[in-house]
Amino acid sequence: LAMKRAVELGVSMVHSDLDEENQAGRKLLKMNYFRKIRVFHEMALSLDDKDFDRPSSADSRIKALQKGQEGLLTEIQNLCFDGSWGYHPNEESEIEYCLSLGKCSHDDVLLAFFNGRLAGFCWLTIESESEFGQVLRRGRVHMMGVLPACRRTGLGRSLLLAGLSHLKKKGINRVELTVDSANETAFALYQSSGFRVFSNTHWYEGALR
Repeated sequence: LAMKRAVELGVSMVHSDLDEENQAGRKLLKMNYFRKIRVFHEMALSLDDKDFDRPSSADSRIKALQKGQEGLLTEIQNLCFDGSWGYHPNEESEIEYCLSLGKCSHDDVLLAFFNGRLAGFCWLTIESESEFGQVLRRGRVHMMGVLPACRRTGLGRSLLLAGLSHLKKKGINRVELTVDSANETAFALYQSSGFRVFSNTHWYEGALR
C-alpha cells in the first residue's frame, strides 16, 4: 500500500532503513528490487567514568540557544549539512516544532562561535523509556555540525565535550548517536571520544516503476 501511494504521489525513488539484524525486512526489500546504498553506525558512550569538571578555554565559545534564535539554528544547520546525503534543508517552523516535542529544551542546543561568528552547533535530546518498572533516561546527540571552514580547528571536539558535560549534569549516564559510515572525520571524532559501535542501520533505495 505504501508503494502504491508513493506512485500516486508521483514519487520516483523510495528509501527505507533497517537494523542489520532484520533479515526478514532485508529479504522483503530485495524482493522489491531495493538495493543497499548506505550504512550508518549506531554508537554509544557511558558517562559514568567521565570527568568534565575541569574548565576549558573553549567554554566561552559555546553558548546555549536562546528563545528567538531558532532562525540562527536553522541557518547554521543548513550550512553545515549542505550537500550531505539524505539531508533536506529545514525551515525555521520545522526547528520550532522539533524543539516543542518535549525531548529537549533550548538549553539542550549548544551554539559554537569561531572568531566571533557562529560556526557550529550540537543539538542534544533526552529520551525516557520504562523498563522493569523503572524510568530510564538516555541522552542522544541528535545532530552536530561545524562549518567546513572551521573544521580541523578543535571546535567540533569542544562542542561534543560540552554537550556530554551538559548531559551528565542532567543525570544522564548513557549517550547514543548515529553517524554515516562514509563520514570518516565525524566517526573518528566520536570514536576517539569514547563512543563505540553497538549496531548498524542499513539504508536501501528502490526505484518505483
